[in-house]
Amino acid sequence: MTQHVHRLMGCAPAPLAHYLKGLGVLRLVAQQKDEHARAFWRDDELFLSTTMSRAELVTFFLTEYEPTPMLTPWNGGSGFYPKDQKIGIDTISRSDVPRLRAYRDAIEVARTLIGDRKESPKGEEKAELLKACKARWSGVALEWANAATVVTQASEIAYPALLGSGGNDGRL
Repeated sequence: MTQHVHRLMGCAPAPLAHYLKGLGVLRLVAQQKDEHARAFWRDDELFLSTTMSRAELVTFFLTEYEPTPMLTPWNGGSGFYPKDQKIGIDTISRSDVPRLRAYRDAIEVARTLIGDRKESPKGEEKAELLKACKARWSGVALEWANAATVVTQASEIAYPALLGSGGNDGRL
C-alpha cells in the first residue's frame, strides 16, 4: 500500500497548543482510519505518514471522523445548566449525523444524571456527579473523562495539569 507523507503546517512543537494539536491529528487518524499512521518532526514542523492521500485525509476530517465527546457536566459553563450557553450541545444532541452518535449518547447520559439541577455541583456533589458520569459513559466519552479528571480514594477530584480543572481549560 502506498504511504503518503503530509506536512502539517501549524502543528509546531511550540507553543504547547500547536504540539497537542499535532498529537490530536495523529491520534484521530491512527484510531479511526489508519492504525499504522506515524508522525515525525522535522525543522519544527509535523509530518504525518499515512496510507491516505491528501484528498482522503481532507475528506476524513470533513465528513468521516468521529469527534471525541469532550463534555464536562460537572463544571459550570459546560452547557448543561440554565445560565450556560447551550448552542453547541443542543446542536449536537438534535443532529442525526451518524459520526456524532457517541457525543449524543454522552450528552443524553449527562442530562439524565444532572436532572433538574439549576447550577453545577460543588465539592462532594461534584465528585459524585463525576463518578456517575464515569460509571455510565463508555468508549471515547469515558476515555475523555479519565484523561480530564481523577477521583481519588478519598472521593476528591484531582485534575491533570494540561486540562485545567476537569477539562475546562479552553474556556479560561
